[in-house]
Amino acid sequence: MMVNSDYEQYIEMIEESLKSYYKTPVKRKILVKQDKMQIIKFERI
Repeated sequence: MMVNSDYEQYIEMIEESLKSYYKTPVKRKILVKQDKMQIIKFERI
């Protein structure tokens, strides 16, 4: 997922939604970061 780092609250909201849906902890991993844009990946733990 590519997101602007200014929208951290949306990233956290997506992370919480995934936790709730999968009923398991989720972590995010930043794959690429350039200026304010970043590509992140959510992984189930």
